[in-house]
Amino acid sequence: MSETANEVESPLVVCMVDNGRVVYASETSTQVSGFPPEHFQDRLVSELVHPDDRVVLSPLAMDGWTGEFDIAIRLQDSDGRWTWRRVRGSRKIDELGRPFAVATLRKIAQ
Repeated sequence: MSETANEVESPLVVCMVDNGRVVYASETSTQVSGFPPEHFQDRLVSELVHPDDRVVLSPLAMDGWTGEFDIAIRLQDSDGRWTWRRVRGSRKIDELGRPFAVATLRKIAQ
């Protein structure tokens, strides 16, 4: 996470990801991005992130990796602009061996 990046006062978005696919996005996603939660649901996280930022996600998707993360990525808003988000959360493995993550997202200023 860049030391120059500051969180902007914006609603916090809660997101749940099951094996790389968004299964839940909170209602606040509409306020933050202009997109309703349904826009994110059942989509791969890699489809939603700016292509240049996908490399940041690679370590988080490694087989068997679990732990906390705090990263900065760009997501596209409904107006087409790519906006930086601070994403904090944790990744775990469920009882069936599938990775899942719970994260919060907030806009950041660059």
